[in-house]
Amino acid sequence: MMHLARIKGENFRLFEKLDFNPHPRVTFITGENAAGKTSLLESIYCLGRAKSFRGNGPAELAGALGKHWQVMAKLQKPDAPSTTVRVAWNTEGTSVRFGESTKPSTAELVSQLPTQIIEPAMHRLLQDGPSYRRSFLDWGVFHVEQQFFPVWRRHQRALKQRNKALRLKSSPKEILTWDEELAGAAELILQYRIEHLAALKPILGEMVTKLFNTEDWSIELQPGWSTDTPYIEGLRKNLERDRKMGMTVEGAHRAELKLKLNSHQVKNRISRGQQKLLISALILAQSELMYRHTGRSPILLVDDFSAELATEFQRALAGLFAQHTGQLFITAFERVPAFDLLPDSSMFHVEHGLIREC
Repeated sequence: MMHLARIKGENFRLFEKLDFNPHPRVTFITGENAAGKTSLLESIYCLGRAKSFRGNGPAELAGALGKHWQVMAKLQKPDAPSTTVRVAWNTEGTSVRFGESTKPSTAELVSQLPTQIIEPAMHRLLQDGPSYRRSFLDWGVFHVEQQFFPVWRRHQRALKQRNKALRLKSSPKEILTWDEELAGAAELILQYRIEHLAALKPILGEMVTKLFNTEDWSIELQPGWSTDTPYIEGLRKNLERDRKMGMTVEGAHRAELKLKLNSHQVKNRISRGQQKLLISALILAQSELMYRHTGRSPILLVDDFSAELATEFQRALAGLFAQHTGQLFITAFERVPAFDLLPDSSMFHVEHGLIREC
């Protein structure tokens, strides 16, 4: 299975120098608060996304020197030579190197080194607006459907141009020139999302049943427009409304995922610990679906494993992690008994920006 080996870095957050060999399956990272555990996960996330999961700009990731940072690793794949991955930043900008390619696109990097994270701010996946749930769904579609990303780019371009024409109060004729392209892409995106969700549901159902001991749950896709008629007809019918609003009100960019547990919408109806379990199930189910379709699993980063989880929930979650076929990096304040369910592992301790194997 694909995994990262020999991760190195310099001047990244607290780490003046970073150099360690993670386990190909599970790497535990312990340490006090503010010791650098989350920053270590952040450096690995940057390798797969070329950005931080905290929403920080690249300049904010620089350590004491403030003018540059870099992270690099070897990506090992079965029956293939290792590939060097490097992400670096200086005052001239961010640079990415993947193997022989010195300027890979973000899409290429995400495709070749799929990376997911479960961290405290992930509660917004359930609590905040639909854009977070769309992003979750589309990440999975991107990794199992090769045609999705080109269609998604077509859709984004057409939507941007149509919205620009609407804001500028362009003539109906100018606005309508983008309708056919937008509608065609939106219909395909809906098809890909429906197919992905249908494949995801049985995998997710098994995990939800294990974690919550219930079969009373649901996840449904709201397309973003009424599908009683073709989308292009809706665009033309509602043209005057869109001109008044200055934007395309309905479409694939308004899709929403609705989740229920025990007949209730999950937002603000289940505890923070239960939210963490449900989010973990969503990400692990999507990872399993990716593995079934492509033979690859994402590298999964788990920050602050035991936070908000009672002992029984920690064991339940560790049991699900044991089924994950990809590489795992898990941080915690200290070793907890649930880690015993993941014996194929190594453990490191972080203190004052230094990492050592235990």
